[in-house]
Amino acid sequence: MSLKVTKSDGSAEVYLHTKVMGSISAAMGDSGFYQEGMTEHLAEAVTEYIVRRYGSASVGTDEIHAMIEAVLSETGYYEAALALHEHRLTRQIKRCRTEVIHRRKPGQNDPAISGKAQNKEVEYFTQPWNKSNIINVLETEYGLESPLARAVAGAVEEKVLRMGCRRVFASLVRAMVENDLWAMRQAEQAFVKQAEEESELYTTLRDDETLRAGMSDGPECPQEAARACMSGVDGREACSGIRPGGVR
Repeated sequence: MSLKVTKSDGSAEVYLHTKVMGSISAAMGDSGFYQEGMTEHLAEAVTEYIVRRYGSASVGTDEIHAMIEAVLSETGYYEAALALHEHRLTRQIKRCRTEVIHRRKPGQNDPAISGKAQNKEVEYFTQPWNKSNIINVLETEYGLESPLARAVAGAVEEKVLRMGCRRVFASLVRAMVENDLWAMRQAEQAFVKQAEEESELYTTLRDDETLRAGMSDGPECPQEAARACMSGVDGREACSGIRPGGVR
């Protein structure tokens, strides 16, 4: 699907049907009317309408959320539509109220100021919260691709907004980013290790089956096989006349 979504910060990303399902699922869960099968049906209705209307053009996040709210309301899930609207409004308010504190040493690049003066004076300045800054850092400094960078930045933003702090230090935000990256790498390594162990187990079981198959093709009666070897007769032919219990 070539449909693009224009974010609130002006950036664009590929439209993902799973995100629509996630929004509907969260809204129905918050309202206490969650139904597993209904979530997928409603998400399909939203995606079908958006694709038919916008085609390969770009659609904004506001239009997507408005469509989700309309579908929930039209299908009788008024509480879910209200929960989604309140969640989105609360999120926007928290974003506007949150600021990031940076530390800056005045004149640190000015050779006319001595080193002692530079170390003593520390100036703080604030910037409005912007998730795009985290995305840019993840893409430029850590080399993450845009979808993964957005996922990590979204998780960090969710944690920051849940803290309820009006101001957070940039060093704290960076530490949270690095913590999520570390957890992601640990999960990736665990997944790779599990895949390798399963591959080794499969190889062992396959070799055992091959060995059993090879043994089943040999003589079934050791005594008759030994006599056959001495007489030059095939062991399987020698055993063909033996009944269960060793009686011919």
